[in-house]
Amino acid sequence: GEPKGEVFVMEGRVLDLQGQPVSHATIDVWHANEQGGYSHFFPGMKPYELRRRIEADAKGQYRFRTFLPPGYAIPPNSPTSELFEALGRHGNRPAHIHFLVVAPSLRTLTTQVNIPGDTYIDDDFAFATRDGLIVSLEKNVAPAGYESLGISAPFTRSKFDFVMQPAANADEALPLTRMERVTTPA
Repeated sequence: GEPKGEVFVMEGRVLDLQGQPVSHATIDVWHANEQGGYSHFFPGMKPYELRRRIEADAKGQYRFRTFLPPGYAIPPNSPTSELFEALGRHGNRPAHIHFLVVAPSLRTLTTQVNIPGDTYIDDDFAFATRDGLIVSLEKNVAPAGYESLGISAPFTRSKFDFVMQPAANADEALPLTRMERVTTPA
């Protein structure tokens, strides 16, 4: 659909520890909508809205278009917000985008990148912000070369490389959910 905010392109490479490209890595990417909601959880959102699975090319390169997501807060008047209030903590997350990167024989990587300039970038209640995960934003990038993404006007871009470690065993290369990891025999 049409972006509901500032058009954003993220691109980069998937590399191994030696800096070699990881061909055809699978990258799942997802982020919140303009109200801080995620598909599968937020009323009115379509299944898989603002979620995408892409494949890096033979050189490990990836690229996708979305919009710059906002930061968000825990829903007010919820059990979680009551808990945070009792603890004397805020329930705000800075703007971020989630990733799950998978490639054969490499340890599955689950991470997020953070968008600079957010009020809560240094005070994320989930403690998920790291300096190396705060992307740089290039504003007013010319649209030439990005027509295949439906871009015809200047946009914001970020370049970010994912670096993957070798898997210590076959299970580390599987993109299992937390519950599947708990219930899968060792």
